[in-house]
Amino acid sequence: MTLAMEVLEKAAKKNHRESLNTIGWYALEIEKNYSRAADYFHRSYDLGNKDAAYNLAHMYLQGYYPNSTIDRVI
Repeated sequence: MTLAMEVLEKAAKKNHRESLNTIGWYALEIEKNYSRAADYFHRSYDLGNKDAAYNLAHMYLQGYYPNSTIDRVI
């Protein structure tokens, strides 16, 4: 896992959008670091990754997005 994260971090530094999204997922699901996850998802989305948009929506829906509240239940 450590080697995989090192490779992903190197690719993320070069703005590889899939790597940014993957690190965001790891931060969300494994580390439970929602601020870090949102940051990586936003960076990935800004580079055109549609999966990152889905992940951001998931964070909003589940109430994980930093400093936000859900105003309704679906």
